[in-house]
Amino acid sequence: MKQISYLILLLLSVHFCYGQDRHGQRIDMTIVDRQYCPDAVKAFPPINIKTWKKTPVVNGRLPTWEETENGTSITYINKKLNPDLKDVKAYKTTLPRLAYITNPETKKREVVVVIQMVQFPRFVYVGYRFLTGGVGSCRSDQCRFLTGEEVKKATR
Repeated sequence: MKQISYLILLLLSVHFCYGQDRHGQRIDMTIVDRQYCPDAVKAFPPINIKTWKKTPVVNGRLPTWEETENGTSITYINKKLNPDLKDVKAYKTTLPRLAYITNPETKKREVVVVIQMVQFPRFVYVGYRFLTGGVGSCRSDQCRFLTGEEVKKATR
């Protein structure tokens, strides 16, 4: 129950990358639907698997609003706006990393580039970029990082 409360708090307190709906209105969302949000692919263009390590990320700290707008991260957490998020911090890992997720659109497993990880008291939030362009997010238990051998295979 507490995990659900934190997730709701996250959704209410975090500005996510934005795009436009079919009517041109600005919308905030956790997973940008590339079909209805062409700005997501502009801000987060396709990634060449051979050069995935050059994908822009923020390491060791939470990103700024500007980094969320320029495509370096997908979420901005404003602790001043919501003091309940005081314990939220960057997850200790070096990014970018490759991971498997189940694509919410196709329901198939695919490789993504993880560009953001945020530690909440009860879970870790993961922001990723699709190799084909656009972004998505999930909890860390909903993705699996590639092993060294899998990375070699995927980048051939």
